[in-house]
Amino acid sequence: MSLPIERLKLRNARLSSKSKAFQKQVKVLSKSKPAVKARAKAKKQTKSTEFVSDSKEEGDMPTGSKRKATPSTSELPVKKIIVEEKGEKEKDSDSEGTKSSSGEDSVA
Repeated sequence: MSLPIERLKLRNARLSSKSKAFQKQVKVLSKSKPAVKARAKAKKQTKSTEFVSDSKEEGDMPTGSKRKATPSTSELPVKKIIVEEKGEKEKDSDSEGTKSSSGEDSVA
């Protein structure tokens, strides 16, 4: 019975040392929070101005340049979906290939 208890103590000691290191990382990150918040605010402001300008002024060139930036970010999930579809097609072709190879094995 003493062996599992000792193992637990060692494990807890390792975990506590990891948590101390994690706490140090959290402290470092908490110091940089104002910069992160400023970046997030800047992103929110640019996004809100993009949507407002898109809805009000559709023909202006600056709006067009902002629109070019917006579809590039919206295209990323579409590309992921396309990759997943290709992966499914590859899986289907692989399964067909295994069927044909197994069919050849059964004939031979």
